[in-house]
This record gives sequence, structure tokens and C-alpha cells, in this order.
Amino acid sequence: MDITVVKAGLSYGADIPGSEKAPDALEQKGLLGTVASLGHRIETVSILQSELPDEHRFRDSLRVKWAGEILEVTNRIYEAVDGAYEAGRFPFIIGGDQSAALGSLKATCNRYSDAAVVWIGSHANMNSYQTSPSANFHGMVLASMTGLSDSRFEDNLQRFLNPRNLILVGTRSVDEDEQKILLEQKVNEIPCRKVIGCGATGRGNSAIESIMTIIRRRKAKRIHLSIDVSVMDPVFAPAVNVPVEDGLSPEDLYGLVRCLASTGMLCCVDLLEYNPLRDEDGLTAASIESVMYGLWG
Repeated sequence: MDITVVKAGLSYGADIPGSEKAPDALEQKGLLGTVASLGHRIETVSILQSELPDEHRFRDSLRVKWAGEILEVTNRIYEAVDGAYEAGRFPFIIGGDQSAALGSLKATCNRYSDAAVVWIGSHANMNSYQTSPSANFHGMVLASMTGLSDSRFEDNLQRFLNPRNLILVGTRSVDEDEQKILLEQKVNEIPCRKVIGCGATGRGNSAIESIMTIIRRRKAKRIHLSIDVSVMDPVFAPAVNVPVEDGLSPEDLYGLVRCLASTGMLCCVDLLEYNPLRDEDGLTAASIESVMYGLWG
């Protein structure tokens, strides 16, 4: 497979330093070499955020931190992913916080009306700018993609994501206002407890069967897969921006992504929220690499 790796060096969406260094850190730890060793041909595109002083945090919006820079970077991610689609290449976005997914999702939604989004992570990321308790954009990505948040982030977006084509998998940290939005929009949600124990094969797991049932019901022909590394338990992956206990094992996540990859329906993959500044022992990077064999093997 011809893969365009978009190295999305972005941390302003989490407002926590470190994840902007994730793409280079994972490359140095051999992640791209692992993907190439599985028979794939790789080209890379690097997209970096600007270094800005702290006083710029609310320069463009009082409700969204670093709004202007996030929009500028995600627009460049959009262009890189759209360019990969145009060239017949598979886009693989390595971040960076989950703000990066705004760019890749825009490209997928614009190009494919028949795509489902499988959003694997511990958080729902469905706060609007009115409901967000933190003003951190990485928690607003899906609200923006479904037209429920700050319209400034709709640059380049020609088609909103239908909430019923969205499948949240592994969620276990959902704000009260987010839960209201999920119910109102009828978003599909498969909580983490239903995925735990999936194992490396994923066979017979009710969560995976539920995902595929939803995809068939929605008549989706493609899957945009977005992975927040924090879906794994901090015992296995502590080096993330916002860790949440009671998560998946690397084996569970391996089985989940392996089953999704085996469908042949994947059109784009995001790998986000790794923070190498918190990974002194390399444990989280090792967990990520083990999951990649399920995705690209």
C-alpha cells in the first residue's frame, strides 16, 4: 500500500506541551520502520504549529484556546490528506492532539458521503464551545464536525459529518453536557467495558459485532478510523495528554483495529494524543507499536 504519513505536530488543542513532538518521537522509535517492514511504501509530510507566546492563548477567541493557530494547522492537515486521496494514497495522520483530526475528517467527509467514522478513545470530544469546561479544542472536534460548535472551524468543510455515521468506541469519560448532545444527536456509543477482553483476535466480541452492524445499517462503504492512545489503560499507556483509568489493553486494541482493517474498508487512520514528554521509559511507544501490527500487518 502507498501511504502518506502526515506528521501533525500540534499540541495547542490540548493546551499541554508535548504532543507536538509525538510524530518525530514515534518515527525515531521506529514506528514508520515497522509500517514499512510490513510491505508498505511511505512518504511523509510534516506540518508543525508555530511557537507562540502564552499571551496569544485567547487572542482569537475567548471560548477556544489557540483558535487561530489550530485552524491554520488543521487546514494544512486537510490539504495534505485531501492531496493523498487525490493521488490514490492512504492517509495516516500521526499526532499531535485530537485537534489534528479536524483536518483529516474534513477531507474524508468532503470526499466520501458513504464513510463511517469509528472514533476510538476514552473521551467523547463532543463539547461545543458553549459547553466546554476547559476551552481546549481537542474536546470539541466532533461537535465542530457535526455543525454544533464554533463555525470558524468549518473552513474547507463542504459536508458535515452525520452524527449517525459516527461510532464512539471505548468511551469512559463523558461530560454531562456531552452526554446530552450524544443522546440528542443519536450518536452510536460503545463504552469501554464492552471492548475489554476483546483479545488479539477480536473474534466473537460483541463490541466489534455491534460496530459492524451499525456500519452495515448505515450502508457505509468506508471507515475513517481515529485512535486516541488514551483508550488504553494508563498501566499500558501512561504517556497521553489526559489519561483515564479502566481502559483497554494493547491486546484488546490490537484485536479491535485488526478486525476493522480486515474489512478492507479503511480509508484513513488517525493516531493521536501520544505525549512523548511523559514517556520516559518508552512503555507507551511500545504499546503503540504493538497495536500497529494489527493495523498494518
